[in-house]
Amino acid sequence: MRRLYSEHVPLGEVQQPGLLRLLAERDVELAVALFPRDVAALRPLHEAVRRAGVRLVLWPLLPDALGRWPSGANGAAFADHVDALVAETEGAATVLFDVEPPIAWTRRALHGRAHGRPADHAGRHATLGPIADRLRAAGHRVEAVVPPMVPFGRRWERLLATPVSSLGCARVEPMAYTSLFEGYSKGTVDRRVARDLLGRLAERQPAALALGVVGGGALGDERAYRGIHELEEDVAIARAHGVERLSLYALDGILLRGAPEPWLDAFCRTPAAERLPARTRRGAALIGLARAIGRLG
Repeated sequence: MRRLYSEHVPLGEVQQPGLLRLLAERDVELAVALFPRDVAALRPLHEAVRRAGVRLVLWPLLPDALGRWPSGANGAAFADHVDALVAETEGAATVLFDVEPPIAWTRRALHGRAHGRPADHAGRHATLGPIADRLRAAGHRVEAVVPPMVPFGRRWERLLATPVSSLGCARVEPMAYTSLFEGYSKGTVDRRVARDLLGRLAERQPAALALGVVGGGALGDERAYRGIHELEEDVAIARAHGVERLSLYALDGILLRGAPEPWLDAFCRTPAAERLPARTRRGAALIGLARAIGRLG
């Protein structure tokens, strides 16, 4: 019930037997980012992780010029890429839809420079749905990871061009990245409030959560955990709320921060917290705002 994302680690390094052994020993499945340039490398990657006893999750991504993440703005390009990947896959696969606004808009929005919605997606809002339907009809499993606001109402899907409700996913996990709550809040959120937000998200979405970040993000300026203790706190909070399906972003950061075993053990073996972090007024206000916006329109 643990998943580790790998976005920038070269595929050859991902296939190293020593690394895969560490994941297999801890029953960690690996979600590997796969760009169009990686299609030809999928079969050897799949064979390597299969031999090691590690489950592989296909994580299709597009070049930044096409938005990188699937959204209401690039459904056709994403469909072509997914079809190419699935054609190289033997048997049923889990395909992860990383449903986020286009990366160029996201970069501007996080620094207060975005204007309007991320895409004029009128008439295109359901373009990801047929892709998911086609995958399921072929026996594949469709899952999604989404920005933390999206579970608070359909209006967030329209605002962010993230039509996850059209996918009928078997699993949807919000990005409950406490380090990013701090890093992009311009001082509004400190570690105490970030832990409170994580707890409130876990209450709302107990089926699955994504935690992070250890390091190595696509935006280039993501704030990472200060240390392993913050990951341990996050896992303990999530588990105390009954969340056992946890993902971690990302292998990239783990490999840059020394021996991977302590990070993997913190992720996989930290018990549930006996005492939950204190609630905060600011956390309540932020969740209330997300809920209010989600209900509008």
